[in-house]
Amino acid sequence: MNSLNTLPIESSSVHLRANILADKNTASKLLEVYKNNYGHNHASKITFAVLAIFKNHLENHMHKVREYNAAFQEISEQNTNIANDIAKVLIEYKKIIANLITKKVEFESTLKKTNSFRSHIGNSIPRVPKQEYSFSLGIQMQKILLMKGFYLY
Repeated sequence: MNSLNTLPIESSSVHLRANILADKNTASKLLEVYKNNYGHNHASKITFAVLAIFKNHLENHMHKVREYNAAFQEISEQNTNIANDIAKVLIEYKKIIANLITKKVEFESTLKKTNSFRSHIGNSIPRVPKQEYSFSLGIQMQKILLMKGFYLY
């Protein structure tokens, strides 16, 4: 457990990119990583931490889209070149958001199909994680994933 503390937080998935959890087997792989590092009892807590990370990054990207939309509205009347640049950035953010939502749904769907999770947390995984699954748990989970070669950015 001490080796986890040596990995800097900045190297974790603070800057999440659209290719998060790209392949469909990731949930099963993550479950094995969690079991190996935390034991079965902690697996659902870490699952909720993953969902919390998704939710956090989606909210951050949505906030950026709102900011860029506001800037676009204000600038478009005065300078079309800058407005076009902002529009391009908006398109990229919207692509990232769409991809994040897709990956989140795939992640939840894979978890629901994983037999070992059925007995542990049931068939329905809440979309909004419970408050007690703390951010620090999410950071610990990200550090483990990095050590195991799962890059979430």
